[in-house]
Amino acid sequence: METNKKTGHGWKGRQYGKAWKQKYVIIEARSTMDATRIWRTLIQAKKDGKFPGITRVDFKKEYQNRREDEQDALQQRSRHIHRRDREMCNTWKSTVIPEEKDHQRNGNRTEKQEASTEERRKKEERKVDFMTGLCLENTNQELCFLQPSAKVIEIKRVNPMGVASEYKIIFVNVHGDFRNKLNKYSPFRIFLNKQKMDIMGCCETKIAGILKIGQIDNVRLVHQPSYYRASTSEMKPSNGMCVLYTKDFEQRVQINRYATDFLTTAIVEEIRTVVIFVYVPPMDRINALHVDRAWKELDEVVEIFQTLQYAILIMGDLNARNKETGDTMNNQSGKRLIDWCRQKAMRILNIEQCKGERTFHADKPATKVSSIVDYAIVNDHPSWKEKEVKIEVLQQYVASDHYPIKCTIKGRVGLKGKSTKLHVPYTCKISNDQKQIEAAAKQIVNKIGRSGKLQIEKCTNQEGYDLLMAEIYNALIGKKVITLKKNKIGSIVKMNLGQEKLMEILDKIDSEIQRGEHGTKMMTQLVERYKEEQKKHRQWE
Repeated sequence: METNKKTGHGWKGRQYGKAWKQKYVIIEARSTMDATRIWRTLIQAKKDGKFPGITRVDFKKEYQNRREDEQDALQQRSRHIHRRDREMCNTWKSTVIPEEKDHQRNGNRTEKQEASTEERRKKEERKVDFMTGLCLENTNQELCFLQPSAKVIEIKRVNPMGVASEYKIIFVNVHGDFRNKLNKYSPFRIFLNKQKMDIMGCCETKIAGILKIGQIDNVRLVHQPSYYRASTSEMKPSNGMCVLYTKDFEQRVQINRYATDFLTTAIVEEIRTVVIFVYVPPMDRINALHVDRAWKELDEVVEIFQTLQYAILIMGDLNARNKETGDTMNNQSGKRLIDWCRQKAMRILNIEQCKGERTFHADKPATKVSSIVDYAIVNDHPSWKEKEVKIEVLQQYVASDHYPIKCTIKGRVGLKGKSTKLHVPYTCKISNDQKQIEAAAKQIVNKIGRSGKLQIEKCTNQEGYDLLMAEIYNALIGKKVITLKKNKIGSIVKMNLGQEKLMEILDKIDSEIQRGEHGTKMMTQLVERYKEEQKKHRQWE
């Protein structure tokens, strides 16, 4: 990143008399054509209203010339000052000055330094001739040079006002059988790949040992083993937590800094927010002590982060039912939840945004089961007024008796540097065929010549530039001097016929769920069909 630190003004500010800072971000690239294609994509996005900030496109050469003129002016000024100093010294030559010879030697040394500096500047000019990228300027006073580049490039930029950013966080009670749910064609795995999430929390994995799988596809897994409700080994394992997060999010989140049998944490430091995934067992004779312990541990972790002044988001299965959430009944945990939220000044987002939407279905229609036990809760923190948080119940089939819940946080990031990966859509190949190059050159000359069809005298500078560049690239591409090959962006998964069938069945199941047809004969048949197809795929592999 290059910034004019001395004056604090970019060249456009001087040209138009505006006094504002500019930052320059230079992106290395493979070919100018790649840069042009990106620029055209951005211009199309601007026409669609996605990037209203794009205002101007310029050759980097023009910008570089302005910078060189400024450097030349500074060098000439320094030479003038040095020459004036030497002339003043010469006027005192008749006076006896013991240090005169030393001064002359210093002067000769300075001249040699100037000569070597001039040579280096000329070398840099020759290098710059090859750097004819495009310049993109937006209203944030930032110039981005799109140069011939690699397929994926990383840009680091700093914005003191912060940049709008969105975080998607999902929680789901997977209801056991977690190892099978991580299989390639399982509904949970397909749901995981379809959802563009940053962090996902899961409870009731019911895996007592250590989960050896640390990564699936582009997602990392951090597992918290299950516990036993009694000391006898014959008892089945209870709960078990797991946090999943994308590789891109790895450097931005701290997982399990605070974790117990009933909760895990994910700390997002850049927005000073902690996400607490929690599971509170249902109240019965065996679980009574575990319920008290879960609430106590949740209370302690919340106290810690409130003392540290973090924004807190709690997502989890609390097995709490209360009519204030739109549920049809109250239970002991439901009353405890409402009292605890009032005591801690917490807000239940289910009440505010999706009141009455059930999260537990038990594979039955809403007329038979309408329990609300999975919650999203936030604390009374000033940043929640700036950050927008939205809860959504995802009525999708994940082979569990719970629906996933999703929270989307819109915040501002940028007080620290942020890296962004840019995928270049095209790779450019330049022909060495002399005939093709000559044909393209003739076409360009005919178009922009006085007798040609292109008339730019009456156009503004920007319109003339756009017309000129369009004709140049039309000629180069038309005569095949430049050929383009589209790069694959992201991982494109080719599905075979069997996989397509699985996806079709899963889409039908989701549509049945969204129509409220849980537990019907059609729903049961679709789930059985899906399981049969899944077995076939495993046999083929």
